[in-house]
Amino acid sequence: MPKRLLLSIALIFATAALPLHAFADTVFQADLSGTLNVPPCMSSATGKVTFVLNKAQTEVFYIIEINNPSGGREFATLIQNAPPGQNGRVFKLLPLGLMKDGVWNVTPFQVNELTNGRVYVAFYTIGYPAGELRGNLGEPPSPTESSSWSAVKSLF
Repeated sequence: MPKRLLLSIALIFATAALPLHAFADTVFQADLSGTLNVPPCMSSATGKVTFVLNKAQTEVFYIIEINNPSGGREFATLIQNAPPGQNGRVFKLLPLGLMKDGVWNVTPFQVNELTNGRVYVAFYTIGYPAGELRGNLGEPPSPTESSSWSAVKSLF
């Protein structure tokens, strides 16, 4: 089989495995850390957050993973509104658990705050009532030549 045909087949299978949200306009990501809390805490817990804002800018699909919380029982995970280094108001209360995924119906104001770097996720536990983890959402870096489609094409 020609390389071009093999590449086409591989791309079809690779994209078929992606959720529809992966084709949305904007992805926002954050690493969760105790050092980002206000005030910072010394938790060894970590986590990751991915938000995908749909093209219509009406919904955010989110995936949140918390690893090794050390503050005991979770009492809240919140999507909040403030720039890095400040605490802010609550946009959304999320269900309890170390793995979270769902859809957040957003307003134009919330989209504006998200796209301008003023949205964060905070994880609260009994041992860290001011917050065990926080991650300020931002867009991932733009692809570079070494990680772009042209780099993949150069392999064939």
